[in-house]
Amino acid sequence: MEFHGEILGIVIAYFIVLLIIGIFASRKVKTYRDFIIATGQFNLLILMGTVIATQWGGVTVMGVPGLGYKEAYRAIYYASAAVPRFLLWALLLAIPIWIAKPWTITEWFSQRFDRKNGYLIAILNVLGFIGLIAGQLVATARIFSVMTGLSFDVALLIGALIVIVYTTAAGIYGVAYTDVFQFIIIFAGVLTLAGVAHATIGLDTIKQALPPEHWSTLGLDGLFFFVTLFILWCADLPFNYVIQRISSARTKKVAFMAPVFGAMSYFIAAYLGGTLGSYAAYVIPGLKATDEAVIRLSIAILPPAVAGLLAAALLAVTMSSADTYLNGPASLIVHDLIRPFKPTLTDKQLLRLTRLTTIVLAIIAVIAGLWIKAIIKVLITFLYFTVAAIPPFVASVFWKKANAEGAFWGMLIGGIIGGGLRFAYLFGLTPAGNLYGLYLPAWLGIAVSTVILIALSLARPRTTSSELSTAGGSSIPSSVQHIVKVMPW
Repeated sequence: MEFHGEILGIVIAYFIVLLIIGIFASRKVKTYRDFIIATGQFNLLILMGTVIATQWGGVTVMGVPGLGYKEAYRAIYYASAAVPRFLLWALLLAIPIWIAKPWTITEWFSQRFDRKNGYLIAILNVLGFIGLIAGQLVATARIFSVMTGLSFDVALLIGALIVIVYTTAAGIYGVAYTDVFQFIIIFAGVLTLAGVAHATIGLDTIKQALPPEHWSTLGLDGLFFFVTLFILWCADLPFNYVIQRISSARTKKVAFMAPVFGAMSYFIAAYLGGTLGSYAAYVIPGLKATDEAVIRLSIAILPPAVAGLLAAALLAVTMSSADTYLNGPASLIVHDLIRPFKPTLTDKQLLRLTRLTTIVLAIIAVIAGLWIKAIIKVLITFLYFTVAAIPPFVASVFWKKANAEGAFWGMLIGGIIGGGLRFAYLFGLTPAGNLYGLYLPAWLGIAVSTVILIALSLARPRTTSSELSTAGGSSIPSSVQHIVKVMPW
C-alpha cells in the first residue's frame, strides 16, 4: 500500500497537540471523583463540543459515508435517525436527570428500582460500550492503514495505544477538553472536503454517472431501516456517558441545549454521508473497504496539506468518541460494581483501579475490532443487547408505576433475545438478509422489554421503600440522596 508521508506528518503533529491538551487537563484530576464526573462544571460550548464530537465518531464520519458509497439514502437514513434520538434526550431526559445529578447510570437504576437492576444495567452498559469502543478503533485503524501502508491489525493496535494514553491520564476533563478542540477540527475538515468535491466534480455529475439504484429511496425497506436505526441510536441513551454529560452541565439550559445542537448537527451529517459517499463511489469505483471512502476521497482530490488536516479531523472524531466510550464504563465498573464491596479503598486506589479498568476494556474492544473489521457492523452488534434497556430507562423518569421486577426481567429477556438473534445471524444460524440480521433483533428486543415491563408493573404494583442503597448494597451517599426526592417516583 502507498505511504503518504506528508499527510502522516501533519497527523503526528496533531497528536502531539492532543496529548498536550490531555496533560494540561490532567492537572484538574486531583481525586477519583474528578476522573469520572465534572458535576455542574461545563458551559454550553464545552458540553456541546463533547456531545457532538462524541457522536460524530468513526461511524458518522467514515461508516455512514461508507453506506453512502453503496446506497446514498441508506447513509441519509442512518444519520437522520439520530435526530429524534437527540430530541428525546433533550425534551424528555435532560432536565429531570440534570436536577438529580446522579454520578452513574447504575446509581440511577439502583435507586429508581433496586440493586439487581443496577447490576444488570451495568452489565448491559459494558457490553454495549465494547461495540462502541471497537467501532471507533476500527475507524482509526482504517485511517492509519491508508496513510501508512500498515496492515489493518497493526494500525488498530497503534490507535488503541494512543487513546489509552490520554484517556487514562486525564479522565472526564481531558475527554471534554480534547473533544472541544476536535469539534472544531471535525467541521472544518469535512466541510472543506465537501466544498472541494462540489466545486471540482459537482452533484449533477455524480447524479448522472452513478446507476439509478444508487439513488433509490429503498421504499418499505428504507422505512424499516430508519426505524431500526432510531432504536439502535436510542440504545445508547441508558449509557453512562449520557448521564455523565447531563450531570456535568453547568445549568439546566446547557443540559437541554447541548443535545438540541446535537440533533441539528445530524442534519448536516445526513447530507455529508450521502454526498461524500457518492463522490467517493464516482472517484474511486470498486472500493472494497468502503469504510475508507472518505479518507481515500480526500487523498484523491485535495492537496496533501489539506488532506493531512482532514486525516487529523477524521482521527479527531474517532478518538473523541473512543475516549468517552472508555471513560464511561470504566468509571461505572469501579464506582458501582467494585467500590460497594470494597469500601475501604482509598481515593488513590480507586483512581488507579479505574485507569486499569480502562486499559482492560480497551484490550477487549481491540479483540472485537480484530474480529469484526467493519465500523458500523461491530458497533451495532453489541447495541442489540442494550435496546431492551430503553423502555425501563424512559419509564424510570416518567412512569411512577414502573417496578423493579418489570424493569429487570424486561431488560434481561429482551437483551438476551436482541443480542442472541444478532449473534445467531453473525454465526450463520439464521437466514441471510436485513430482516433477520438487522430488523428483527432490534424490534423484538425492545418489544419484549416493553411488554414485560408494563405487564409486571401493572400486575405487581411497586411498594415504596425507605431504604436507599447502591447496587452493591452500601448506603447511598448523602450528596446524591436527593435523587429520590426530586423524581416523580
